[in-house]
Amino acid sequence: MNGCVRENVNSIYYNSLVKLLDSVEVSNACFLVTGASGLIGSCLIDLLMLANENGANNTIFALGRSRDKLVSRFPQYVNNPKFVMLEQNICQPLDKSLCFDYILHGASNADPISYARYPAETMTTNFLGSYNVLEYSREHEKCKILIMSTFEVYGNTGNDDGTYGSQQSDCPPGTSSFS
Repeated sequence: MNGCVRENVNSIYYNSLVKLLDSVEVSNACFLVTGASGLIGSCLIDLLMLANENGANNTIFALGRSRDKLVSRFPQYVNNPKFVMLEQNICQPLDKSLCFDYILHGASNADPISYARYPAETMTTNFLGSYNVLEYSREHEKCKILIMSTFEVYGNTGNDDGTYGSQQSDCPPGTSSFS
């Protein structure tokens, strides 16, 4: 192991990735990870790159809106030929000339402030992003897709007790509701 992943992460995180390593059964494949600088996307990239250190030989394309954020989150991979950064907003169509075996779609404005202040924009990003991933798959029928979403992406932005202002939610705690 060349330590590429290990040098830049704490030992608890690294040890958790090592425990998951056997779950990466894919080799010699090409992955696109959208939302690459986000929590879930970045963890998936670290796991895939660790698998590469152990012989998986996968190519990982990391898609994010900001190249600076990608470089900041993944400095240890910047010069690795198996890691490619794509600066793009997921609301724009994917480049159909690129061929991915797997798309792990996690691009979203995944924070409660965005949901509360910009609910329509947040939903639009999620819908258009998923739409663009699925449109890509029309021309690349063998591409396998995983569309991820956070727990509360359209949840109640009111109080933790399920109230929104003076209204009580009809939905159980932790589920989505629209007032």
